[in-house]
Amino acid sequence: MTTNLYVRYAATECGAISMAGPGDHDEAGAVGIPLDGVELEIVNGQGCPLPQGERGEIRIRAEGVASSYLNSPSDTAKRFRDGWFYPGDLGHIHAGGQLVLDGRTDDMIILNGLNIFPAEIERVLESHPDVDCVAALGLPSQVHGQIPVAAVILRAGVSATTVELRGFVRASLGLRAPRRIIVLDSFPRNSQGKVLKRELLKLFQ
Repeated sequence: MTTNLYVRYAATECGAISMAGPGDHDEAGAVGIPLDGVELEIVNGQGCPLPQGERGEIRIRAEGVASSYLNSPSDTAKRFRDGWFYPGDLGHIHAGGQLVLDGRTDDMIILNGLNIFPAEIERVLESHPDVDCVAALGLPSQVHGQIPVAAVILRAGVSATTVELRGFVRASLGLRAPRRIIVLDSFPRNSQGKVLKRELLKLFQ
């Protein structure tokens, strides 16, 4: 569209968190270095900060951040803990201090206790020259908890097979690769253009 592109990461509860200007965002999906006055950490399930490069849950602390939700103590307890705001996003810090978003905590796929980030599946498949768009999600399984699967939209005029795509992503992700891939003409989306993963999941069942 343009070389003068800015990517902004923000939340209603705290305003702007980071911004990546032209030359900052990259194929990894970087959303910039946290803005001045914003303290950001990547933590594990116990709230302990993780080393650079490791994926975990994002938490934020800054002046002006909300401290609760009106008439919603359960959501307040979930998102506001020990002076930190947890927006429900997953991410990691890569080279140069850039923040990379890895999806939502609710979208995490857990296969036999192995945490799989949908974004890592989506990035690999989107790097295939025949793939235009990807949505990765977890299919419920009584045996494994969840099984990673993916839906793709191919570029016009190409004919990559699901077998080829599974082999392509497995070469990079191994056990984290989707067990099933389906090809669609379009994804179900809401009025804001967000993929409706619950509707998409029905196509795998």
